[in-house]
Amino acid sequence: MTDLHQRTALEIGALIAKGEVTPVECAEHFLARAEALDPQVGAFTTLDPERALAEAAALPEPGPGQGPLFGVPMAFKDMESVAGQRVTLGSAAFADLIGPVDSPIVETLRRAGVVSLGKTTTPELGLVCYTEPEVAPPARTPWDVTRSASGSSGGAAAAVAAGIVPWAQGADGAGSVRTPASACGLVGIKPSRGRISTGSGGGDAIGFSVYGPLARTVADAAAALDAMCGPQPGDTDWAPPAETSFLAACRAPRARLRVARYTTPPNGAPVDQACIDAVDRATALLIDAGHEVDEIACPFPEALTEHFVVVWTTAAAAVGIPPELEDELRPITRWFRAQGREVDGARAMEALAAVRILARAAVEATASFDVVLTPTLAQVPRLVGELRNDDDPAAEVAAMLAYTPFTGPYNASGQPAISVPVHWDSDGLPVGVQLVGRPYDEATLLGVAQQLEALVGWPRRHPPVW
Repeated sequence: MTDLHQRTALEIGALIAKGEVTPVECAEHFLARAEALDPQVGAFTTLDPERALAEAAALPEPGPGQGPLFGVPMAFKDMESVAGQRVTLGSAAFADLIGPVDSPIVETLRRAGVVSLGKTTTPELGLVCYTEPEVAPPARTPWDVTRSASGSSGGAAAAVAAGIVPWAQGADGAGSVRTPASACGLVGIKPSRGRISTGSGGGDAIGFSVYGPLARTVADAAAALDAMCGPQPGDTDWAPPAETSFLAACRAPRARLRVARYTTPPNGAPVDQACIDAVDRATALLIDAGHEVDEIACPFPEALTEHFVVVWTTAAAAVGIPPELEDELRPITRWFRAQGREVDGARAMEALAAVRILARAAVEATASFDVVLTPTLAQVPRLVGELRNDDDPAAEVAAMLAYTPFTGPYNASGQPAISVPVHWDSDGLPVGVQLVGRPYDEATLLGVAQQLEALVGWPRRHPPVW
């Protein structure tokens, strides 16, 4: 079947379930796409055709009880350990590291019957918002391959947007699923804290990072979220069980909702007109769909950014890296770790507490609204290399904070958030908007996102490399 990449993940899963195509045939099709297109978009650190075909061939025959993504190709982010496969963490220091075991999210998705084509590109330790590692080519948005796919799940987004996989696994600690979704014209979900298990001993100590899917459609992202969800022993955060599947929730009719919108970020960074235009377009569509939209002030104060940077750097310093490998790290990574080591324990705890307190106040300030609407990014996708500044890491951090000021606050609050591509600028670059829900209310977000998808029709748009 030559048009599999034109199908959604759910459509491919349905074809497999009916026996009209096999998982092996699907894997072969998408591996051919990867061979043809990955040199242009830099989606993969490790492409593993032999293993992918073996996994596909080893799946049982489709039958009752198997999920809608059974046999559908996807890819894991190169921060995840897959037993026997290279896991570089985006770093030359770990270029030859082989995963000893499957990480918890890999185990979970294996049970759903996914077939992984390999590992998608990520920046070193997933620390920055562009994906230009030393161990692989930079990840580029397929809409303009001179521009970055953002990060840290940049390779995952590039792979999905180029039609190399129907969906991919990402992780989001300060926007790392949502900002690549915006740069690549995709749907990217950051679920509520505790919705997807990080496993015993997994995840980050501060609790900001969560797993999430990237897909071309809301329904595909919802089905992937269903496959990823569920608690495991040892989890530090537990989200209450959802009332229904997320796939069902995105298809349910929506009542009239109260939506708040703002376009000035906590740090006061300037916002590109295209990003404001995207929010304006989403506002008009939501009003036409019967919802109420009110302008509000940003609920997060400027002080949040300073405290967030302290947490960011101390978390980087806490990553266990053998001293003999420190010199192999990128300048920005060494800068983060050096800054973090200068922070004493009391200041680190003070910063984390301040971020949590300010985030809680923001949740309370918007509690009367069902959804909050913002730009996803403050700027259109940056040129490859534009944000990197090896000679002045402090200036690089300032540039990144100006680029991604809207997403990190909602990692602090733990609320669910989704980026959807409602707008393309005059140069044909996708521009996403961020929808944020009440704590643990992914269902409402998915329903609203599905309404916007029906009105905009973004799955019908394809980038030039398609």
